[in-house]
Amino acid sequence: MSCLFFLLIFYFSSTALAATSNVAKSKHVEASLLSELDAIAPGSHFYVAVRLKMDEGWHTYWLNPGDAGSATKIDWTLPAGLHAGPIQWPSPTVISLPPLTSYGYEGECWLLIPMDLSQEQQVGSTVTLKADVQWVECAQSCLPGSAALTLTLPVENSPRVDESLKESFQKAKYEIPRSPPSSIEISFLASEKNLTLFFQNKTGKVLNFESAHFFPYQNGIIQYSAPQQIRLRKEGISLEIARPSNAGAVTEPLSGVFTAKLSDWKGIEKINWDIRAKKFISPKTEPQKKRFHFISTKNFFLI
Repeated sequence: MSCLFFLLIFYFSSTALAATSNVAKSKHVEASLLSELDAIAPGSHFYVAVRLKMDEGWHTYWLNPGDAGSATKIDWTLPAGLHAGPIQWPSPTVISLPPLTSYGYEGECWLLIPMDLSQEQQVGSTVTLKADVQWVECAQSCLPGSAALTLTLPVENSPRVDESLKESFQKAKYEIPRSPPSSIEISFLASEKNLTLFFQNKTGKVLNFESAHFFPYQNGIIQYSAPQQIRLRKEGISLEIARPSNAGAVTEPLSGVFTAKLSDWKGIEKINWDIRAKKFISPKTEPQKKRFHFISTKNFFLI
């Protein structure tokens, strides 16, 4: 009986320390705050996540929402010694509700936020994270949504991973765009009508992209509903996107998320790149090897 008693105490204590906040529900979105650690230590660097679960047919928005909507915002109230970094946005999807095209998330979205705890934080204390989350939820119509989320974590000598959330956090981190390989050179040209991205593989191997899409961080520089055309060129490929008639100047470096499927003899690789493209230098001032020319697709072979 004594053993059973202590096991029950341990069970309920562990449950109480689960790294999950209260759950808040708007009309069509459920929100909660999660931590990858259920105990943190002085000097810890760790991630928390605002998890948004949308009802079927509803969506929330990315950093650049596209033609409509507004990006999710998080206002933090944190104790001294705990610092929150910027939202690590997962790659969005294209949401088309003609005549509007937006960038956002359907189903479930994990917004990761890096946290840093001071080395001076006292062991045996607790830290409480309060997040005021605001979003716009849309289907055929749009509604504002918000949640006040609170999560308290104990400070111990060593950090402790929440095993029940470990796999979900690993998956969420995988969805964060990464820098492209150093062998890939990316540049752009912006005219009144089109924005063109150029991709060149300095190893000489051909980049065989499929289902490519560029999501710019800067709003208003492309037509969101326009098809994005991949073209084969002598030294690489280009992605051409129509611009609106009132498009603003493109900020350099051109930054955004590039997603695609890359096919080669090994199979198909999912591309999820956070890119910073420099302005393409005119062939008039570049060596011959830097020039881009169209080539016939019938003579194209994957190396």
